[in-house]
Amino acid sequence: MEVRSSFFASTSIAGLLALTGVVLQGQATQSSILGNITDASGSAVPNANVTVKNEGTNLERTIVTDASGDYRVSGLETGFYQVSVVASGFKTFEQTRIDLASAQVKRVDVRLEIGSVDTRITVAGDASQVETETATLSNLKTSRDFAQLPLSIYGRGWANITNVTAGVQSASGFEVNGARDTANNFTTDGISYNDIISSRNTPNGFSGDIENFQEIKIVTANSSAEYAQVAQFAAVSKSGTNELHGSLYWGNFNSMFSARSWADTEKPSFTNHNMFAVNGGGPVYIPHLYDGRNRTFFFVSYSGARYRIGNRTYAIVPTAAMRSGDFSALAGTINLVDPLNGQPFSNNIIPAAPSVRCLKRFRTWFTRTQTNRDRAISV
Repeated sequence: MEVRSSFFASTSIAGLLALTGVVLQGQATQSSILGNITDASGSAVPNANVTVKNEGTNLERTIVTDASGDYRVSGLETGFYQVSVVASGFKTFEQTRIDLASAQVKRVDVRLEIGSVDTRITVAGDASQVETETATLSNLKTSRDFAQLPLSIYGRGWANITNVTAGVQSASGFEVNGARDTANNFTTDGISYNDIISSRNTPNGFSGDIENFQEIKIVTANSSAEYAQVAQFAAVSKSGTNELHGSLYWGNFNSMFSARSWADTEKPSFTNHNMFAVNGGGPVYIPHLYDGRNRTFFFVSYSGARYRIGNRTYAIVPTAAMRSGDFSALAGTINLVDPLNGQPFSNNIIPAAPSVRCLKRFRTWFTRTQTNRDRAISV
């Protein structure tokens, strides 16, 4: 048996949808960064310029704090961000490597120090990962989890990782916190992957190899109103950035790694399973024609498997005595009866009388072949 490979390509299609005027409905994957800007005494700093920058694509959003020193920047894609705050009479504040997950509301509060705007204070590292802005309970599986945690030798499935989540069981499907396996919602980049009849995930699950996932977020309790089900499985695919990046994977499982089954008297059957995946992304750049850095990006991947096995089949076949009509070895366990008169055959042996036509027919069903130990009978 051989399983052929599958192809998955992810590109930015927002521009195409805008040109065609198509409106698609789905759950949002964009996130928000909010916070409060204060001075050393804790007083609010109004009219401060807050810039939120995607470190991968250099996309920037700038907003001014209100009278209470509050700000909020929404519609942000997953990734790492940088928050900069500039206010007259204060040192410039900058915090980098803020990890923003899908559909997340992250708070980044800033306390400014008095000084020259030309003086810059830089904090490297993320804000707290504790969810403080919503009551949602969730667990985030990142691309690092899919690449480094153990997976099944029979196929690298995303469920190998998402099932290791508090409250998630997989008896018949995915049961979260005791709910039925039909009480889940599956989305990829905000697009539904639900089975329209049973509300389970579609047969192929999330599209593509696990190398394509930026993250999968499992919301297990207290979902917002946009999610109609008990639990939410939200996958976000990788995308291109200003830097070229990619990965290559190959794995093999074969007979040398197989233990002998309890029913096998010989070495295991032949097995050879090869799995592979390659992906890459970056800016669209055509020398002397187009420079897509900070504007246009791509991400493509190719993955597949080659699975070859040889199966061993066991069958019960009649012995030489049985082929001649002698079933005495089965006497007391299986008793043969003459279909003409309903009486049992003596000693479970079918006589060679012409009236017993079933014996002749039985003998023609089996043709003996010369094989090892006389174990195989061709029908």
